[in-house]
Amino acid sequence: MVGRGREKCKDRVMAKKRDRPSSTAADQAPCPQMWVDERLGHRFRDLDLLRQGLTHASVHSGQEESSNRLQQHNERLEFLGDTMLGAAIGAMAFAYYPDADEGLLSRVKSQLVSRKTLARAWDAHGLQPLAIIGPQMQHPLPISVRANLLEGLLGAIYLDGGWEAVYEAVQRLLGPALESLGAEGVAADTKNALQMWCLQHYQRLPEYHCERCGGTDHDPIFRAQVQIADHTTTAIGNSRRQAERNAAAALLQLLQATTVGQ
Repeated sequence: MVGRGREKCKDRVMAKKRDRPSSTAADQAPCPQMWVDERLGHRFRDLDLLRQGLTHASVHSGQEESSNRLQQHNERLEFLGDTMLGAAIGAMAFAYYPDADEGLLSRVKSQLVSRKTLARAWDAHGLQPLAIIGPQMQHPLPISVRANLLEGLLGAIYLDGGWEAVYEAVQRLLGPALESLGAEGVAADTKNALQMWCLQHYQRLPEYHCERCGGTDHDPIFRAQVQIADHTTTAIGNSRRQAERNAAAALLQLLQATTVGQ
């Protein structure tokens, strides 16, 4: 009898659990205002604006286009966020690379505002639970959707808090990516820039020659030479790749100076 009583009690508990409404994603989602404040440093005053910034157009797909619908999703805010993002990244790159020319600054900016970089920043800061998307969207969200959501959020931050607020948010989102580029990222990009320069002006690629010239097994030294037409530069590095990148940077600087002087 005791065993049957326990079974009946268990059945009643299970029945109550089945009768409860299941929790939705919205129930489990964090508070957007606090979430954004903790991660991006801005506490929204206008919560409707925050919601709009996080609402993807897929939520209202199939509905008739209207001014009311435009105010419900974030496509207009994406446009604004993209503009403010470019301005913030430009200012950050300008300060971080005081000796860089316009071409290098442009290349750094293009890397940081790419869809892939923005999607990574969205993921790295744990913003996925805030996304308001239509049921037809696949998971994980495509790179383009995550990037657009981030731009929409930045647009909302700008309207709610102004330039200082959006600049702070971009610094938190992409400051680590800017720092990770560092000298390594700039050097790698310089080698690509040299290649494009040579194709544009000489219709052929530069030629590299690299060999070990000293050092120890644990700390080798390599010398690289790069040539295009009658222009040649040489540089050293602790690896073949580094030596070639250093030589490429020197040759690109030489070519640009030669062109300016003509």
